[in-house]
Amino acid sequence: MRPHYRAIALDYDGTLTEDGIPSEGILAALGEARARGISLILVTGRILPRLREIFPDVTRRFDLVVAENGAVLAREGGAERLLARPVRREIAEALEAAGVFTARGQVLVAGLARDAAAFEAAVARSGGGETLVFNRDAVMVLPSGITKGTGLAGALAELSIPADRCVAAGDGENDLALFSAAGLGVAVANAIPLLAERADLVLEGRAGEGIAALLRGPIFTGGRIPRRVRRP
Repeated sequence: MRPHYRAIALDYDGTLTEDGIPSEGILAALGEARARGISLILVTGRILPRLREIFPDVTRRFDLVVAENGAVLAREGGAERLLARPVRREIAEALEAAGVFTARGQVLVAGLARDAAAFEAAVARSGGGETLVFNRDAVMVLPSGITKGTGLAGALAELSIPADRCVAAGDGENDLALFSAAGLGVAVANAIPLLAERADLVLEGRAGEGIAALLRGPIFTGGRIPRRVRRP
């Protein structure tokens, strides 16, 4: 039986890998799925040049990469495309002047969740238009309305794949938006409780081990389709 789902959208940290670099096992599972015609989409909060420092062939391994929590779209051999305007420069400058650690992407400004009060103050002083997104020990400033979900929607449109034919898998709070843009939301075993409660399916395995089993299981090889049971 031909599988219903044609694509999978995967978070990176805590979902594809817990060790920074994906294992050979998960890379093999990704390759097998792609050979069967499953489109692979990476959706991460990471800034793409920094991700490439530890995972140089990331765009070769995926059909599309959505970086900066939904703000940047990239593919192998193609130019990166911004899906939102950049966060205003004065926000990053205010944080840096206050001695707060920041990492600037093409769109977002990121830092540590422990500095959330400083990020909130900088955004408030700027007059609006940006919002804070949290992911475990990280905080990100993004243009309002930009999420992993909007980034995934853009990627699926580019691939001409309906949202209900895509599985989304994650582990953190910013993956809730990813679930909202897909037909099936899957939490790895190490996901935070909030995400696990909202998932349609919780895997038995952690991170890459769980994802590899998912890719090789009936959902992607032509078997049962879990009924969507997500709570509101």
